[in-house]
Amino acid sequence: MRKSFKFNSKEFSFTLILPIIMSILYIFFQDYKEQLALNRNNFSFWQIYTKDFINYDFQHYFSNTVIILLCLTILFLLLQQIKREELARYYLLRVVLITPWITLIAYWYSIKMGSNAGYFLGSSGIAFSLIGLIIFLLCFLKEIPLRRRITGIVLLLFLLWMAFANNKTNVNIFAHIGGTLIGFVIGRLTYYRLKNK
Repeated sequence: MRKSFKFNSKEFSFTLILPIIMSILYIFFQDYKEQLALNRNNFSFWQIYTKDFINYDFQHYFSNTVIILLCLTILFLLLQQIKREELARYYLLRVVLITPWITLIAYWYSIKMGSNAGYFLGSSGIAFSLIGLIIFLLCFLKEIPLRRRITGIVLLLFLLWMAFANNKTNVNIFAHIGGTLIGFVIGRLTYYRLKNK
């Protein structure tokens, strides 16, 4: 007899911390976005992290938040499928701690390539990092059934379409590429922990 699938809402609620922080910053601190963004003319160390949680305007905030929420849901469901949903915390923590340094490098590289952007902000680096992580899980976790793997790939393609469809002309493509790559690397490095426990 087929077992019923129970969604672990307690573990999933922890992953919602990320979009909640983004929402608080947008609602209460949007007027300070230039101070929270990575500002090449007025740099502060904390901007390395705050730049990845603040967005340019409502459309930017909304699209990034929806993409991140969908990514977190897919990630959680994939981990719950193999009964390791508690690892969502571990993955998310690594993404949040490491990705801002990758987007920092992306911003520096874009300046070297001739960009004249005075400041850099946006959560798309984290969004693409989660996408890269999901790509790894879908490709290398053999425990995930084919049906759910196909569903995940379809949703992932939808997320990529959403991400690029909402891009503006001043998007930093290096942050997107860097985010995807570091997400994949995080998945790869964490795979042994997942496999051996």
